[in-house]
Amino acid sequence: MSTSLPGVCLAEASSAPEAPAEGLRLEELEPEPLGDLFAIKLLEKIIELEDALRYLASEVGEMNERLTKKMDDLEEKVAKLEKAPPGYVSGSGKSSAPKPPPKKRFEVGDVYLGSGFHGHAIIYETTDEGTKFSGEIKNDSSAPAEKVEFEIVAYDENDKVIGVKAFNIEDLEVGESTSFDVLVKGPQAHWIVRHEIAFLRGS
Repeated sequence: MSTSLPGVCLAEASSAPEAPAEGLRLEELEPEPLGDLFAIKLLEKIIELEDALRYLASEVGEMNERLTKKMDDLEEKVAKLEKAPPGYVSGSGKSSAPKPPPKKRFEVGDVYLGSGFHGHAIIYETTDEGTKFSGEIKNDSSAPAEKVEFEIVAYDENDKVIGVKAFNIEDLEVGESTSFDVLVKGPQAHWIVRHEIAFLRGS
């Protein structure tokens, strides 16, 4: 004897959703449309991520720009240091460049040159080609000089000859003086520790 519930049709009971068939894979399922609320939340999250990426990109760009500027500044400072003269640290701890050697090294008083001739106010100074000696030579001998030859010899701190130059003076009466300018090629004035100007021969 069959029984049925009052008000319930057998056809309605048979229309309930069926379970998915066995062996059906995930990718074979038909996509279902997302709910409106879920779609809005997902879109907001994507926008937040895009904003975050834009911010990071701008920060990285500014960091690269600052780093590039610092590198350029550092290279400029290094270039200036390479062009500057070498410095030393003084007793006060301050760095300063050494003073350049003086162009005019010495001024010599009266010097006996031999055979009755004397040199006066002899100065030697650095030039582009070497050291220029200048001063006066006086004839204190007993006879006038038609032509007299002298020689300049320059020595360094090791007493080594670093420059030699012969020169002449002419027509110098007794008691008279004449000026001279002689270039000794090669050495600079601050290399010369001592020098000699000596009479060689005369007529």
